[in-house]
Amino acid sequence: MADQHIEIRPITEDEWPDWEHSAARAFGEHSDPVMQAFIRSITEMERILDAFQNGRVVGSAASHTFELTVPGARVPFPFVDIVTVQPTHRRRGLLTRMMRQQMEDFQERREFVTGLTPSESSIYSR
Repeated sequence: MADQHIEIRPITEDEWPDWEHSAARAFGEHSDPVMQAFIRSITEMERILDAFQNGRVVGSAASHTFELTVPGARVPFPFVDIVTVQPTHRRRGLLTRMMRQQMEDFQERREFVTGLTPSESSIYSR
């Protein structure tokens, strides 16, 4: 069952460093200033949703703005990226809640096609 006391919302500029550290930790990486500057340069703040519990980032889902060419048109194509749930908060429905909110946001933006590439395909074996 999902933890109802976890707030899911877009982050603020002041919260970006916590998001970046949390995302790096979730992927087993170390945050460094060069990588932080690069990630910030390609990040759209309004497209990052974080899950907060007691002021701490426990999950995240971001997306990037792209366009997809389909027969006869180019359509908005948000690309889902940097989806994380901290180990302490897994198997509680948090990912489902974040994805639902992200998909609702895409729909409000009139973005009806989206994409996701798993960065660690081995975790999808089940």
